[in-house]
Amino acid sequence: MAGNVNVGIKDNPNFKKEAGLISLIAFSLGNIIGSGILLLPAVTASLAGPLSPAVWLVGGILLLPVVVVYSKLAKMFPLVGSKIRFINITHGKVMASSVGWLYMIGTLLTIPVEAEATVNYLSYIFPSLMVKGYPTIDGYLVESLIVISIYLLVYLGIRGLSISVNTITYAKLAILLIYVISVAYLDFHVSNFTINFSPSFSNFLYAIALTMFAYGGFRSAMVYAGESKADTGKAIMIAFGLSMILYTLIPLVFIGSLSSSVLSSGWGAVGKMSAPLAESAIIAGVPALGALFILDGVISPSGASLIGAGDMVRYSYALTKTGSFPKALGKVDQKRGIPILPVAIFGAFSLLTLFFSATFEQSIGYLVATRLLAYSTAQ
Repeated sequence: MAGNVNVGIKDNPNFKKEAGLISLIAFSLGNIIGSGILLLPAVTASLAGPLSPAVWLVGGILLLPVVVVYSKLAKMFPLVGSKIRFINITHGKVMASSVGWLYMIGTLLTIPVEAEATVNYLSYIFPSLMVKGYPTIDGYLVESLIVISIYLLVYLGIRGLSISVNTITYAKLAILLIYVISVAYLDFHVSNFTINFSPSFSNFLYAIALTMFAYGGFRSAMVYAGESKADTGKAIMIAFGLSMILYTLIPLVFIGSLSSSVLSSGWGAVGKMSAPLAESAIIAGVPALGALFILDGVISPSGASLIGAGDMVRYSYALTKTGSFPKALGKVDQKRGIPILPVAIFGAFSLLTLFFSATFEQSIGYLVATRLLAYSTAQ
């Protein structure tokens, strides 16, 4: 098949085509550079040592063929929730329903994980928010406020969601670029990459798997293909290319910035840093940038959660189109341009799962499993 595929399947006319190329890039890029960019460089450094930048590069290269396939599919099936609906067209209802539920479960798990990542970063300033890797009562209260705010923004519809996502995504992109340039210039120790370290093969593979959690958000633009006035496939490729550059440079600069006192405890200790990039900036003598990263620790995971919550509303619509969800969950409000009922249901569920989610690193392992299963549909 080539070009746009029109198989007589149309979206509800109440959906509004108001997302441009910049917004579509922000949807994918914002989901890729969520909490992973803030915490995973330290985790992969603890697993792969000075090879950590290579781990991120390899992870991106391994995913690149899948990204190309999805970018083509996004152009062929410009539908709301097209990540699910193209499968319904090509493989039938059973496969589409199965994959759709995987996406739903994975995204529902992601939102409390991202909220915990935010609180984890805030605990660098407010230690009372976390105890032994788990939120305190105050921590759970902050997580709950984050989740409620996210679903309120989703309720605004595609225009309000696009403005919010654009603001968050490009603000954190600017912060990351400032980090790479300033820290690399002020405090980069090439000798850190010569420190002896022999990661086990299983740890090296696990580190690569963790990068898949971060890169996995590249498909988010597909969910909004039916609400866009631009080439969704092009947006996906641009977002993924930018993320590969960032995810190679940031671990490189992070490792190069670490002081001998940090590395004297071994690479394993690096993974225990509560705010790795902020601490790295402070070590480099840029405390103002460290403060910005604490702020980014709030907006970056929240941005990914915002996109994820918006995704789920579109997943719900897509699953009603396959006959796997009650029709009431796919009813599109004329004023808001989105299904309203799923916003309330998923918001309540996300609040509930906050209190049952595992620690950040443990949760990522569960998410990787659901995403690996979902990738198989594009191969």
